[in-house]
Amino acid sequence: MTKHFVKLVFILVLLVTHLSVGRAFALTTEEAEEYRGAISAWVKKDFNTALRIFKSLAKKNDANSQFFTGFMYLNGEGYRLHDKEPIDLKKAHYYFSLAANQGHADAQSLLAQMYDNGKGVSQNKQTAYDWYMRAAAQGNINAKYNGANLIGDDGVSENDGRIKLKMLEEARQSGEIPRGFAENSIGWTYFR
Repeated sequence: MTKHFVKLVFILVLLVTHLSVGRAFALTTEEAEEYRGAISAWVKKDFNTALRIFKSLAKKNDANSQFFTGFMYLNGEGYRLHDKEPIDLKKAHYYFSLAANQGHADAQSLLAQMYDNGKGVSQNKQTAYDWYMRAAAQGNINAKYNGANLIGDDGVSENDGRIKLKMLEEARQSGEIPRGFAENSIGWTYFR
């Protein structure tokens, strides 16, 4: 997936969670206002402010803030002095893990991608698959698509073509995965 596509998904998640702050998550009124301030700062590209606020709320165990902190570390936002400074994937992994362990589906999916691709962690397809399946169980389409593509990989999961095809078809029908990608994966499943 391209960085642009991931950023678009992030913005959509940001908007959805912005609407649910204070209801779905146990933020106080003051914390919810801080959270909205972090979102506003991020949208205005004031990444230093956004990261500072998200990190503060992440320390209070807010899964959304943990996810967004991880996402900002993954994208190098709010802490690098210049573009040549390395991206801190270890911190991205740390914050994604915190949110994922609280059941945050988007954090689970991005954590799975880190393991799937060996970004910031040792590549581990089985761990990636397990996180994808946790996120997929909550309806995360990217996790369904990516997890389905791991079914049948060496040492990951038994090759259950029916489950794989069902997950790929759900991803294709969702419109969230480029149609050609899902159709190509479906075709390869039949070919094998």
